[in-house]
Order: sequence, then structure tokens, then C-alpha cells
Amino acid sequence: MLVYKIEDQLQSAKTIIENALNKPEVLKKLETSKFDHKQFTYGKTLLEKVLNLHKQQEKEFEKQKNFSQALDIDRKLAYKEYLRHKKIARAALKKNPELAKALRFNESKTSVVSGWLDQAMIFYKNVAYITKYMAEQGVEEAELMQLRVMIEALHDARHAHLKMRKTTQEAIIRRDKAFNELQQWMYKFHNVAQIVLQDDLHTLEALGLELES
Repeated sequence: MLVYKIEDQLQSAKTIIENALNKPEVLKKLETSKFDHKQFTYGKTLLEKVLNLHKQQEKEFEKQKNFSQALDIDRKLAYKEYLRHKKIARAALKKNPELAKALRFNESKTSVVSGWLDQAMIFYKNVAYITKYMAEQGVEEAELMQLRVMIEALHDARHAHLKMRKTTQEAIIRRDKAFNELQQWMYKFHNVAQIVLQDDLHTLEALGLELES
């Protein structure tokens, strides 16, 4: 049976290496091959390295996922409020087209994060110029300031998220490089075991292997 999940492959490698190192009779059957105690100790070192890197990668991925979920919630809330403020401000500034232009009211609406967030940054950066107009429409200055702080925080969080994604990708690359070394070691062992133990199904089973047809 083919094993594709990395966790299953690591478990398979662990079973083989531990059974070989903990059962002298198994090592004895392999003494005619190059896979002696030293080789299995090397394999164990490779395995432990991959397990550690895999754990780090999962930790980074989980951190990124949680951050991303929280960020999405805040972004949706901020986007909704920004559109509401923008709609109110556009109506309030019909007689002040120059100010409306400065606030980028004439740009097409976009839901792309990088697009609307940049627009919102300019809007709230210049919010002091429209507070009196917004107040006339029932939007207090404190509410506008609160959204400004939120938008600025989202802007900073966007860069933090990109950095976090890069860290996760780097962790995957390190894990995969070490995993590839372990896979090469396992491939060589499988080939040797299939030849040396082809008439010894009991030892193959003890190693967690099956004789390939």
C-alpha cells in the first residue's frame, strides 16, 4: 500500500528504525548488507531532524492560520464601516468636489484588500477635514477616529501577515529538504531489505514491511 501523507511516512520510518535498533536479531539478518547499527543510527538522526522541523512547520502554520482568521474578521468589520462612512461622506460633500476628490471618492470601489485598505488609509488620514460634515449626518468624530485606528492597525497587520507567511514557507522548505534526505535513506533501505530479506517474511513484518511483488 502506497503511503502519501507525511505523518504516515514518518511513522513508517519510525517503526522500521526503532524495530531494527531494538531487535538485535533483525540487525543480524541485515549484517550482510550495508545497513548495520551505524546506518540505522544515522537514519534515526535524519528522522528526528524531520520530526522537529515538521513540528516547527505545523506550529508556524497554526500561528499563521489563527492570525489570518482574526485578521479576516477585523477586515470585514472595518470594510463594512468604511463603506458606510464613505457613502455618508460622499453625500455630505456633494457641494465640495475638490475635497471629495482628495478623499479618493471618485475611484472605483474595490473589495481587494490592498485596494480598499489603501483607499481607506487616505480617507481616514484626512478625516479631520470632514468631521463637521460627518457630524451633520450623525457620525461623531470619535467614531471616525476609532475606525482610523483600526484601519492603521490593519495596514500594519497586513505586513505582519505577509512576514508570517514567509516564515511558514521557509519552515516548509527546511522540513521538505530534511524529509527528502530521509526518503532517500528509506528508498535505499527498502531496496536492500527486499533483496536481503526476500525469503524472510517474518523479519520483513517485524520491520513493518511487505515483500513487493
